[in-house]
Amino acid sequence: VLFIDLDDFKKVNDTMGHSTGDDLLREVAARLRGCVRKSDTVARLGGDEFTIVLLDLKAPELIARVAEKVIASLQKPFTVEGRDFYLGASVGIAIYPDDGEDAELLVRNADTAMYEIKKTSKNGYCFYTGDMSARAIARMELEDDLRKGIAGEQFEVHYQPCVDVYSGRVVSAEALVRWRHPERGLIMPDQFIGLAEETGLIVELGQWVLNAACRQTRAWQNAGYEPISVAVNLSMLQFEQGDLVEMIMEALVSSNLHSRWLELELTEGVLLKNADNAKEVLDQLRMLGIRIAIDDFGTGYSSLIQLKQLPIDCLKIDREFIDGILDDNDDATVVEAIVALGRKLNLTLVAEGVEEPEQLELLRSLGCQRCQGYLFGSPCSAEHFSRFLTPSHLPDLEENEEALSEQLPSPAGTLGDHALITARRIL
Repeated sequence: VLFIDLDDFKKVNDTMGHSTGDDLLREVAARLRGCVRKSDTVARLGGDEFTIVLLDLKAPELIARVAEKVIASLQKPFTVEGRDFYLGASVGIAIYPDDGEDAELLVRNADTAMYEIKKTSKNGYCFYTGDMSARAIARMELEDDLRKGIAGEQFEVHYQPCVDVYSGRVVSAEALVRWRHPERGLIMPDQFIGLAEETGLIVELGQWVLNAACRQTRAWQNAGYEPISVAVNLSMLQFEQGDLVEMIMEALVSSNLHSRWLELELTEGVLLKNADNAKEVLDQLRMLGIRIAIDDFGTGYSSLIQLKQLPIDCLKIDREFIDGILDDNDDATVVEAIVALGRKLNLTLVAEGVEEPEQLELLRSLGCQRCQGYLFGSPCSAEHFSRFLTPSHLPDLEENEEALSEQLPSPAGTLGDHALITARRIL
């Protein structure tokens, strides 16, 4: 059994409509029929998923040859309504009786193999193996635990200090989520963030992190510490939500945190996916007084023109470049170029992953203003992070914020009336 999932078909449906999508599916079906013998069966399960049943092909290399033929056939352009469309296919393969003795199990295992190849690359095929089921079950259990964890507030926010390289003062904290699982203990984000993004749970989880970080930042201020900003990461799915600006404003209002103390971090990929929409959203956030940072800068291939057109305040240099800055001339050259670019555009530069004093000295000599990494402190709980903070010598915070708000631009003309009222409450 070959389980076939079309790559990039959803884009056709979303942009050209379901009628065009249906015509395209008919063309796909015709090509699939052309890849097999009369004794074989081609079926569409639903959506953009097809299956092929091959009879009396016991040698794996013969099955692989059919899979390669299917992939090659679907890679050629489709012409529908006078336009060319390009698709691809991910193919999972299960063999009777080794991978299942009934139709349901064979299809399910072929589907599992298809997802395995889809995780690593598109336009490929994969034979089912027994350990795939174990991984699929583990993933399903983790997803169930993740849903329960969000509902049960099993997550906590840790904070990592960001330091001014000239004064040595902690100027901001990056909010990083951790999962305190009741049975597995503390789970790091690399073990669940990817799954949260795949399932869409990252939107709810990200909103919880934002609210928690805003409340904690305000709590430090109320405790008499000198104010610092908090940096919160936004995922692709969060950024694409239509109510993102309102959600952020609600977090500021409910925590009573002034917008100047919030910084939002986005990767280049998020900004490049829909540049026009990104600029509109970022303009609204900037008008609220919120700082915008590009995280992992240097890995997303954004152009200087795109960078110039977006309301960016900060560039965070990817830690991979910092790791090799002392002994790799290419990494050192990239970092030097990013710092020079940032300074020309009047942006704040932050180096991530700084672990050695020699890295700090070189970054300071290049003109990088801020650094973050284990050299200054690892991510820790809010309680432990307070040791990085200093008592405030400012006048009353409420009076200070009220005076500041009068200097910030009004968001009129960009936000709706309801949003404008809320924004003024923040400012």
